[in-house]
Amino acid sequence: MEPFEVLRDMLRSEDYPLIGGPPQLLKIQEHMNTTTYGIYWPNKTSGKRTFMGRPLLDYETSDSMAIDPDTLELYGRDSSSLVLIS
Repeated sequence: MEPFEVLRDMLRSEDYPLIGGPPQLLKIQEHMNTTTYGIYWPNKTSGKRTFMGRPLLDYETSDSMAIDPDTLELYGRDSSSLVLIS
């Protein structure tokens, strides 16, 4: 996850004014299987989730897993709430 951590730090830094916004995270596996991840942005305590760079609206839900950008903990959906899975 080191490339993600570097990108996260660059997005938060004022040293790179030409990039910004929530990161987009996609895992490409063997045989072109893909998994997309939501991200708590700017952090988990904000409670705001983004999906492919777009903030989810209050009424929207997503079946994709969400990652905490600071601890890299992964959260998955368990019925109606997100629970820590790693």
